[in-house]
Amino acid sequence: FDDARDLQTREYQVGLIFSYPLYNRGVREGYRQRKGEFKKLKLRYRELETEITNAVTMLVRQLNLLGNRISILSEQLEILNKRLNLALQAFDEGFISVDRVYDARDDLTQGKRGHLFAMLEYHQQWAALQALIGKEIPAS
Repeated sequence: FDDARDLQTREYQVGLIFSYPLYNRGVREGYRQRKGEFKKLKLRYRELETEITNAVTMLVRQLNLLGNRISILSEQLEILNKRLNLALQAFDEGFISVDRVYDARDDLTQGKRGHLFAMLEYHQQWAALQALIGKEIPAS
């Protein structure tokens, strides 16, 4: 910078002082730098591709587990519904008290609640999978 402040210095010398960090090191060096940058970008692309593949695999597995859970909860709802009907018949015939009917009804309500939450979670995971893939997936 001392040379740049000197008024007797020629212009091209001052220009070289300020442009040195941007100096082109040659075609070969530029090619090596770009090739290294390309390798880094290619590696990052592979990492991102692996992350997306892992995320899709995880979501598909979660959807399968939720599908199994929903089918089990559906069967449980059928059983709870039959239990409530039997409790109502037994109450009508005077075999059980109304407390047992209320218990059966509460169990059915809890079963329906769990089923609805499982369905909601399934649809949230389905939407997340579609957003990750970037297109709408037809329901099977």
